[in-house]
Amino acid sequence: MIKNYLDLDANKNNFMRIWGVSIFVIAVILLSLVSRYKLLGVVSRDMELFLIPWFSQIQNLGGLKSLAKQVGNYGIAYQTFIGLSTYITGNPLLAYKIFSIFFDYVLASIAGYLLFSMTKSKTEVLLLFSAILVSPVIMMNSSCWGQCDSIWSAFCLASIASILARRTCLAGVFYGVAIAFKLQAIFIFPFLIYVCFVRSLSPLKLLSVAFVAFVFLNLGGILSGRSLVDIMLIYVRQTGTYTQLSLNYPSFWCFFAPGQGNIVINPLNFRPMAMSLTVFLLFSFFYYAFKVRPNPSNGDLMLVLLISLQIILVFLPSMHERYGYLNEVVAIFVVFINIKLLFPCVLLHAITLSTYGAYLIGSSISLSILSALNIICLCVYIMFYFSILIQNRT
Repeated sequence: MIKNYLDLDANKNNFMRIWGVSIFVIAVILLSLVSRYKLLGVVSRDMELFLIPWFSQIQNLGGLKSLAKQVGNYGIAYQTFIGLSTYITGNPLLAYKIFSIFFDYVLASIAGYLLFSMTKSKTEVLLLFSAILVSPVIMMNSSCWGQCDSIWSAFCLASIASILARRTCLAGVFYGVAIAFKLQAIFIFPFLIYVCFVRSLSPLKLLSVAFVAFVFLNLGGILSGRSLVDIMLIYVRQTGTYTQLSLNYPSFWCFFAPGQGNIVINPLNFRPMAMSLTVFLLFSFFYYAFKVRPNPSNGDLMLVLLISLQIILVFLPSMHERYGYLNEVVAIFVVFINIKLLFPCVLLHAITLSTYGAYLIGSSISLSILSALNIICLCVYIMFYFSILIQNRT
């Protein structure tokens, strides 16, 4: 752990050094706020083509009164937030971005809480909190792009922290909220079921509570006259929006389908095969992970989470570059489990920044090269995980 390299907690006479770290963290927070403020005026294509028109439409429909009909392709929870924000400000840039920026700090705080439950090191918590806030991926997603990935990821991480603490109902609440905000929260579903299996927890309880939380977050739409089936169909329609194998995400399928710009088209309808392969690889990984370590620690499980997310992103079809957001947060987290994982973390973020640059500023990238590097990251994580487990057994 990083604590072996920088341990302020172990020294009883470290008052000045603790103050030094505290000043450093305060400086990081101020720097992160200033950096985000400077990006508030950036208008991305998503903002121009989708988010701003949706805001205007919801505003014209009367704010929360708009919940009676579908605006855009987001879930009711996010549409409710937009409706509420129209009463506060008429500036859609501020409405979207400040909400997402707020959850940058919520996400970093939850990550710090989870790490402290494992290491009991305040120093590591402060460093992790700072690392997440200054990550260019985290910063650009919310303050430059205006996306809501920090929101659903924060609730996903809260669900993960709860399930690792064996608090199944609380994990279900957070997971239901995450799904209500964005369908991509389903990426952690296999991991949650795996944890239930290895920790002898009830997946039925988890899913039941998640469903109740999901319904609660959608009450605005239900009270406005929309049926639960209609609300569920929002997510079904989202899965059919894109038929391409990849949308600017460096996945395994970039090697096998011709590309148009940064979008890999789907001439042979590979999607069913891609989905089947993803399920097979996930099941195989979980099986061998359990076989090698049937009673994993929380640190082990965070590595399992990272690998499972990476498998999903690399092999599942129709992935956007933004879908790796939670994966990149977890990659930062596991560096504090073992400092040897710093290099793949940096490489993973460099890959993502390249794809962000291609979309936001039109920079040129090679998806094939980035895909190869992304797969190398996945292989490094898998080999590291099993090598550590095998060493511990011997």
